[in-house]
Amino acid sequence: MLVTVVALVIICIFLGWVWDTYGPNISLMWLAIIIAAIATISALLSLKLTRASLETTRGSLELTRATTRPFLNIYPLVVNWSRNDGRPTLVKNFIFGFCNTGPFPADKVSVLMKVNKEKMDNQQHLFAVSEGIPPICFPSEEITNLHFREVDEKEKLEVELKGKLKVRIEIEYENKLTQETCKTNRSYLVQYDPTAQGAPTPLPKEDYWD
Repeated sequence: MLVTVVALVIICIFLGWVWDTYGPNISLMWLAIIIAAIATISALLSLKLTRASLETTRGSLELTRATTRPFLNIYPLVVNWSRNDGRPTLVKNFIFGFCNTGPFPADKVSVLMKVNKEKMDNQQHLFAVSEGIPPICFPSEEITNLHFREVDEKEKLEVELKGKLKVRIEIEYENKLTQETCKTNRSYLVQYDPTAQGAPTPLPKEDYWD
């Protein structure tokens, strides 16, 4: 947009100069205008093609990077409540797994869950797993049934009936070959409903990987 405005300003200045110089000679004036118009259109087209080429190159680089790294993809999340009778309940644990769908091994894998009540308090509860994560996750390797329990045993997370929890799973790991740090973050919304068994709703707009 800015380039177009600048081009129009330059054209106006040029036309003023043309009129002062070739005013009496109409044919020369129109010839100069046509040449200026062709030059301006060519410059704008060149700029547009350059931008398109840069976007294509950027997309190609992102695709190349995505296919030359490990990628830990998260399995469906399951929530276990301490009670399922409709009364306020504590979160017993979260269970999920992941698989390395990338072509390279993932090293130094660490996983953390951040949970808070939606539209209520902003207090964040951390859940972690004590065992089950191997030091290296090879391509196509599946790590299943990881049990995540609350880190702070003194302040347990309690949920009312129909209460909602926002769950964010953050996995950090390294590319075994390049030592580059990679991340996979997934978000879910979980509602306490005994009939639904804590079925999570993915929030893809909040997902992130790097």
